[in-house]
Amino acid sequence: MNVWMRELAQATGAEWVKLRSVRSTWWCLACTTVLMALGSLAIGGGTATEMVRRDLPGTLSASDPVTSATAFAQFGLVALAMLTITPEYASGGIRTTLQATPVRGRVLAAKALVLAPVTFVAGVVAG
Repeated sequence: MNVWMRELAQATGAEWVKLRSVRSTWWCLACTTVLMALGSLAIGGGTATEMVRRDLPGTLSASDPVTSATAFAQFGLVALAMLTITPEYASGGIRTTLQATPVRGRVLAAKALVLAPVTFVAGVVAG
């Protein structure tokens, strides 16, 4: 294994520990799931009520409210993505990170390699 891959693996491990150990990660993931569920219920209930009120025939597809609720739920994942990077800069912890891994591209790649699967799984669970 070459040096670049070994350092990327080490940086990814460090980013995984950082992401996993912060409470805001779990709050953002929980908020995403709750926003998706409540948004789907609210939009679906409102649409169904409107169909009954107007005496419209037909059925309401389950995918319509879920698709609309995705717009609300994605804010939880956007907050998670921002909280992956910004607190480290705000607290000055980025200095330590960049001393350990001086190549910024490697640090950002490690953050992306950790965040992408987490947000993918959260999206699948919320959907």
